[in-house]
Amino acid sequence: MLWIALSWTAFYGLHSLLLLDGVRLRIMGAFSLEPRQYRLAYNVISAITLLIAFWVTWKVPSTPLFDQNGFIRVIGLFGMLSGAWLAKRAFRSYSFPEFMGLHEETQMPLNIQGMNRYMRHPLYTASLMVFWSAVLFFATMTMLLIALITTVYVQVGYRLEEKRMVRHFGKTYEEYQKQVPPLFPRWR
Repeated sequence: MLWIALSWTAFYGLHSLLLLDGVRLRIMGAFSLEPRQYRLAYNVISAITLLIAFWVTWKVPSTPLFDQNGFIRVIGLFGMLSGAWLAKRAFRSYSFPEFMGLHEETQMPLNIQGMNRYMRHPLYTASLMVFWSAVLFFATMTMLLIALITTVYVQVGYRLEEKRMVRHFGKTYEEYQKQVPPLFPRWR
């Protein structure tokens, strides 16, 4: 379990660390990278560390968390599919080539369309849905550990992202923060 915790913590930690402006600017300067090149390298590093985390998770045996039945598995599957659906819907508001670093990023206004009308960080919400639903579906200590680590990452990650967005969009983002919750939509 230690290796699983270390691999997922390394993935999430590196993922957040490389997004910090100071770190990003230092690396870009040290390697003479353009923003698009940095974004591409960032995504490659993220993909590799994520694959390593999944590989370690797959290789290390896990103990059952609880006796599950078909109904609990169906709920878990529904939650994972719902999280995947949310992620797919959230990505509609972004340019995938720009997001991946394949095209030059354009300076766009604050995006409050699509799922961003209901929550500021729908991709983080989707991650929480997928991993906590996976706890029900797989019912293992491993999945519980990964869901807990993911929850900590989301709490730290979205706050770091918020600071960056306020620096970038200023008062416009602060008003958006007042109107739209970070992770879960308001029930009206």
